[in-house]
Amino acid sequence: MDGRDDAQQVGAALRLAHLLARDPDHARHLVVEVLLTRPDDVVGATACAWVAGRGRTRAPVVVRVDGGAVVDAGDLWDRLALLPRAQQAALVLRHGLGRGPAEVAALLVRNEGDLRVAEAALGDPGPDTLAELFGTHAEGAPDAAGLPAALFGARTSRRRRRIVAVTLAAAAVLAAVAVSAAPRVVAGRAVAVPLASPPEYQNGGRLVGVAESDGGSTSVTFTPTGTAVTLVPACLDVTAIVSAAVGDSGGVLFGGCNGSYTIDPRSTASTVPSGGPATVTLTRTSGVGAVQLSVYQGVPRADYVFPPRPDVLADAPVQGALLTSAATAGANGATTAVVVATATSQLFLGTSAPGVVAVSVDGVALGSSETWDWGPSVHVVDLSVADLAAHGVRVVAGQPVTVQLVTSGFTAPGWAVSTQ
Repeated sequence: MDGRDDAQQVGAALRLAHLLARDPDHARHLVVEVLLTRPDDVVGATACAWVAGRGRTRAPVVVRVDGGAVVDAGDLWDRLALLPRAQQAALVLRHGLGRGPAEVAALLVRNEGDLRVAEAALGDPGPDTLAELFGTHAEGAPDAAGLPAALFGARTSRRRRRIVAVTLAAAAVLAAVAVSAAPRVVAGRAVAVPLASPPEYQNGGRLVGVAESDGGSTSVTFTPTGTAVTLVPACLDVTAIVSAAVGDSGGVLFGGCNGSYTIDPRSTASTVPSGGPATVTLTRTSGVGAVQLSVYQGVPRADYVFPPRPDVLADAPVQGALLTSAATAGANGATTAVVVATATSQLFLGTSAPGVVAVSVDGVALGSSETWDWGPSVHVVDLSVADLAAHGVRVVAGQPVTVQLVTSGFTAPGWAVSTQ
């Protein structure tokens, strides 16, 4: 390393390493190993070395819902250690060393949303609180005074290891030639590829926590209250199952890594009741890829950040006979249609744009379909005689009923209603 800022860079790298490793000897060793590579940015290289290191905690990520409880500095420091290494490094770089969000994202090869996710996982303590927290715990960081001798020792040790490695490799080659000239097939070592960062907004919710691992499983812990949360698993080249445990009880919620699962503690059918903390675990059952479990908390539609409209809008899906669509009734408003009730009749609400379609039959509300993105989707409303009776609509088979539709929130004509 050259230049007048070398000492400051090394000092900042030691501060970063100490805040991440929480041990002065470990921090010193980490920076020495980085210095051997002669990087242009010692601080950045130290952060990347920490993220790439082994020993990621298997403790669950704690997710705050409903704003979360106020935590003290000790609790905040403990919870920081439960985050994935990349999120720990992002927080320390941003709030401990003052690097900008874009710089942190580029350095760790992540996106800027990861920093927001990490802050949310801690309960959004605020930049001043985090800066004070890191300032307090950085007081025990080692200085650069003892690094030259340690660096020399590391260089010597590495040189010795290289000599030993070359010697052993040569001996292995000679032994292989002496034993047999036949070729051997060596199984390749699988390399885990990181998953893409989850979007900050999805399915009507804002991301409040994410746990990921290239190991066998990853978990999130939260305390269900009055707000529903949606779990979104993601896997790469693996199969997996998602399970939940509340106290001593638990069970499998669903299998696979497709779709999402909403936990609404207000529902009597919820497998995760409110009250005590619940731990939800995503477990890899086969393969070698990474696993990721994201938690979204519902937000008011007015506060939701919708994705931008695509250049080409897909047609709203239609199943069966078309009753009405935005092309004839406008993007928003009220319209009616007459449907003959049978033992199997259904209504299909097809959308290809964000919006809300509310359905009533003979003045009785049956529910609504909310969409949050620009992809085609279909929501099914049962109009069978039995289902209508369960909602209080008295009708016999073959009798017509009046369906009232109220659409709102659409900024494009991306909905259609059909029946069969």
